[in-house]
Amino acid sequence: MSEHPRATLQDPRQDRQPAAVRRRWASGWVVLVTVLLLGMIGAVAYARVAAAEVAFRLITEGGLVIAWLAAAAGWGAWQTDWLLGRRSDRGVAGHALLGTTAVALGLGVLGLLALGLGLAGLLNQASAVALLVCGGGLGVTWAYRARHRWGGRTATAAGPPGS
Repeated sequence: MSEHPRATLQDPRQDRQPAAVRRRWASGWVVLVTVLLLGMIGAVAYARVAAAEVAFRLITEGGLVIAWLAAAAGWGAWQTDWLLGRRSDRGVAGHALLGTTAVALGLGVLGLLALGLGLAGLLNQASAVALLVCGGGLGVTWAYRARHRWGGRTATAAGPPGS
């Protein structure tokens, strides 16, 4: 059987860029940082007169939002791994989808845990911090296991680990 004709076609723009440049710009971290920075700049620019107040809130409360999202990713990583499986041949877009799914599932888990603790009368500052710490611990454990599963390699735009 022959391959699909489109599977062998290459993007002509890729030939003009060195491989290192393609990998750097296709990295998920570059996209994440760019989106965060553009969002913050847009929020401050939109606020005009209250730009100082918005910048202050972004600096002080933005870290808390990032901590909650990181904890949610930790809570959701295990469910995502169980539901969708963790294959190393997904590429950058597949890993971004898995990460987004993990955060979404983790936010659901955190919401249900907070609801349960609140209904039981046990939701307070200490239990909220415990939810964050447990989520972070789950995320670190999951990342450690995933890294060992891949033999210390990570996916890049050039291809999956081991390619």
